[in-house]
Amino acid sequence: MNNNTYNGWTNYETWAVNVWIDNDRGLQQYFSGLARREQDAYKLALILKDEYGEQCDALLKASEAQASLWADLLHSALGAVNWDEIAEHLIADTAEEETETA
Repeated sequence: MNNNTYNGWTNYETWAVNVWIDNDRGLQQYFSGLARREQDAYKLALILKDEYGEQCDALLKASEAQASLWADLLHSALGAVNWDEIAEHLIADTAEEETETA
């Protein structure tokens, strides 16, 4: 059995998405706002997955690469992301921020 965890996250794909969210101020504020409104991690995970899926589809459509090796690899990588873990992390971060400001 392989252990594919990466830097404390389920896998590299999950870690990478989280790093990009945390390091992009606009994304971080946007998803933190969603996490404040949607405290159900499962529902928030679905929102995250849908948002990134739509961005992926738009990117592939713009590059005319809908049916290609790159599309297959990109969809595979997004399919490996543990969206629940990211959602739980966002919810925990917003709860921690609210505790610090109280």
